[in-house]
Amino acid sequence: MKSKYVSIKDVAKITGLSPGTVSRALSRPEMVKEVTRKRILDTVSQLGYVTNGVARALVNSKSYTVGAVIPRFGSATFSTMLQTLESSLEKGGYRLLLSMPEISRVNEPSNIRTLIESGIDALVLLGALHPPETLAIIQNRNIPVVTMWSAVPGPLPGVHVDEQAGAFLIINHLASLGHQKIAFISGVTQNNERAAQRLRGIQLAVIANRMTLDEANIIETRYGFEEGFKAALALVDRSHDITAIVCGNDYLATGALSALKSRGIRVPQDISVTGINDNDYAAYLNPSLTTISIPFEQIGQTAAKYLIEVLKGNHTPNVETHELKLVVRESTGQVRKNNLS
Repeated sequence: MKSKYVSIKDVAKITGLSPGTVSRALSRPEMVKEVTRKRILDTVSQLGYVTNGVARALVNSKSYTVGAVIPRFGSATFSTMLQTLESSLEKGGYRLLLSMPEISRVNEPSNIRTLIESGIDALVLLGALHPPETLAIIQNRNIPVVTMWSAVPGPLPGVHVDEQAGAFLIINHLASLGHQKIAFISGVTQNNERAAQRLRGIQLAVIANRMTLDEANIIETRYGFEEGFKAALALVDRSHDITAIVCGNDYLATGALSALKSRGIRVPQDISVTGINDNDYAAYLNPSLTTISIPFEQIGQTAAKYLIEVLKGNHTPNVETHELKLVVRESTGQVRKNNLS
């Protein structure tokens, strides 16, 4: 027996509301009172009603879909940012269509061309720096766009994070503990504005604090536990007078902690270690990790709020900067003389 197709009129009949109210509750929930919206959503759930997205798009000339190009880093921080972006867009009646290319392909114009051809209403990109071909496509289609986690100003509206300021927080903290000679395990800076700005910030902060960071003690590598482990071993083998290892993210710092332990080097008594990102596990490492907290949830919320307002036709500021915070834990300590002797 063929099952009856549940329509929006069926939902309206059972709730005693107009089809227009039901439609607004599903597509523009902010326009409907919470008690009414809950009544409608409960009925929708009971009936198994699914919105006819194709018909809705034809009527409104909108797909109520936002596309995002985010590289396949596998970082928990990206997951937090994306989940918040998605949930914030859903509250505004939009769904998220995600493209996750490899980091080496993230700036290929084909990524956004495919999303635009699928009929998205707006676009989210990571970072501020994008090739001219990408900017030309965006300008040609006149599609609303916002960048998340932009470390430098760019031609597109964005949610900024001052990576250099975060680097200064780390270095100033180490300087206050008496550290003079440090090492830095960096992410690969090519095509990664966040890694490049972190490195630049570290270098500037070292100069400002009259500390030493030899070129030989800067290692660029992929973000990962194994990479941090290997880089830390290389650093302690080549330089016996460093008193702190600054890491470009918490993955690298976790690997570094393990490497130092394998050599019998105590943290922080012999060498201090710091990270960046403040992943969920950072507080539970042994020793717990001193790191920089980045407000990933706020970044996702701000990006979604910006696009929803633009899609409503409202004017909104192009840029918002979120502050970073230093989280001091057990992995940093006062310098002792002859740390590794």
